[in-house]
Amino acid sequence: MEASLIVEKVDETARLSQDLESKYALDPSKRITIGRFPENSIYFHSTSISSRHCQIEIDGEYFVVTDLNSTNGTYVNGSKIRKRKLYNEDLIQIGNIELRFKWQEDEDSDDNITEAEVELPWQVTEELQKDCIDHYRVLEKVGRGGIGEVYRVEDLSQPNRFIAIKILHPKGNHHETIAERFIREGKALMAMDHPRIIKVFELGTYKNRPYFTMEYVKGKTVTRFISQNGPLGYRTACKISGHIAHALAYTHEQNIIHRDLKPSNIILADDTYDVKMIDLGLAKMHEEVDITVNRQVIGTPRYMAPEQMRNARDVDPRADVYSLGATLYFMLTGVSPFAELNSKNRTEMLKYIYNRPPIPIKEFAEIPPEVNHIVEKAMSKDKDKRYATANDMYKAIYRTVYKLKG
Repeated sequence: MEASLIVEKVDETARLSQDLESKYALDPSKRITIGRFPENSIYFHSTSISSRHCQIEIDGEYFVVTDLNSTNGTYVNGSKIRKRKLYNEDLIQIGNIELRFKWQEDEDSDDNITEAEVELPWQVTEELQKDCIDHYRVLEKVGRGGIGEVYRVEDLSQPNRFIAIKILHPKGNHHETIAERFIREGKALMAMDHPRIIKVFELGTYKNRPYFTMEYVKGKTVTRFISQNGPLGYRTACKISGHIAHALAYTHEQNIIHRDLKPSNIILADDTYDVKMIDLGLAKMHEEVDITVNRQVIGTPRYMAPEQMRNARDVDPRADVYSLGATLYFMLTGVSPFAELNSKNRTEMLKYIYNRPPIPIKEFAEIPPEVNHIVEKAMSKDKDKRYATANDMYKAIYRTVYKLKG
């Protein structure tokens, strides 16, 4: 990840009294302070800014700007902020100075910490990049997860039919639970028939590695889209959430709980907001024996319902309602719930999230109170205070969208 600040505007005092750089590279290993005095990493001799005005530092995979109790405040794209994740082309305004944030994202970065899977050493399987998987010719790798690789392939039995194939990482075969979970995901998705759920066509095995084929959607995950474009407007965010709520309601009718819904498990098709929910690798099938290891944390902490933190086996559809509320929070703010917590310590993170509410959305974005109510209700720590079903949340979202339309 390469990031920099481009100086777009400075006041006359700074321009005349110092030699200014036109571009400042941001070192991910350092905390960058910006202010009026030379002791700062970047300084501007301007009375319009404070001695230590703001700072920029890395938080996980992203840069975050924080106001340091400055007199005139720190603004991003015209909105006053306390702390905010930065996106490509964001305009930071401090006093009379404007700085344009630029970055080039690492294609393998991920905003989420998935703690459920046994961590497998990742390596690109070069063999598959020039090989066939049964009658599928591999064209390119398009994604990866903790246990699987995803490739775009051509079906040689039907020329010019391009689909995707997800295949278990070679080391996954050495862990019985992971292999079984992967196969269950494929079977669960193959049984699904919903326009907002990725469609699986076939299950197979290649060199002792299970795989399944699925429709190929040219697009980006919500995580990637927002990292490149910034938060979504509330209407768009609500429409996407409504689509996913409808998909979850269908999934719950099939006696399946997702348990790992998050922005990186939702795909937006390029040039449209056509939405697909993916990845049932951690799903709980009500009528089957749960293969979760006892007391194992299943899910992604910042999007995980409190009861799921306690016991991943003892959850119902309201756990997915919470995760959808957290995902809507992210789409509206561009920041994961509890992003202020920088710790990677699992126990500390879970304790913090379990006992505290997320930072109010109003700290990041202005949205109608009706939309804020949807998020707060869905993310209630008490599951009895959430929407009872995903279908109830779906109806609430569309009632709100219709009401705000007029």
